[in-house]
Amino acid sequence: RTSQGSGTEVVSLISVIANPERYDGRSLLLRGFLHIDYEGTALYLHHTDYQCGLTENAIAVTPRREMFAASGSYSDRYVILCGVFRCREKWGTGSHVGILEEISSISADRNADGSHVTNSAHRSWPTRATERPGHVERSP
Repeated sequence: RTSQGSGTEVVSLISVIANPERYDGRSLLLRGFLHIDYEGTALYLHHTDYQCGLTENAIAVTPRREMFAASGSYSDRYVILCGVFRCREKWGTGSHVGILEEISSISADRNADGSHVTNSAHRSWPTRATERPGHVERSP
């Protein structure tokens, strides 16, 4: 299914991990447990997958610079991320089946763990075609 005619597909992380080739190059809206780190950011199925280092139950994420600044709001929490997915074969080696790049929005997943924050629970950024350095749009 698509998100309000935007061309972004709302899919489960399980579907992407099981069939990465099917989603290669597509704009996806995904839910999962996000860990932001300078040495490797990933979206996991569940927080225990992160704690146990089960990278086969995760996809890598290329975080935006702004995500590091707001990592206290999103890292080690359940989130909803929108970005373009690439299969591992398209971006290189590693234990993840693929990578989510060109992140256009992030939201705390209020339905997952209750750890959301109120003032910065959603951020979105312009798409690459209209991107302006340092510009961050905030949704209510």
